[in-house]
Amino acid sequence: MSREFVFARPSEETQLRVRDLMHHEKTVGLTRDETAERDGYLEMEHQMRIAKARARQKHAG
Repeated sequence: MSREFVFARPSEETQLRVRDLMHHEKTVGLTRDETAERDGYLEMEHQMRIAKARARQKHAG
């Protein structure tokens, strides 16, 4: 298992954008495009969690 994969994180730019979207959602709401963008980031995060969990299981087994 690659340590780089297990510890992979989004870029600083992406992290800042997601924080901005989450803040914007709580304060003034999101446009349809912003909602779609946020949903894409959330889906990507979900898929990475699954992939990392599978990689850990494979390495442990």
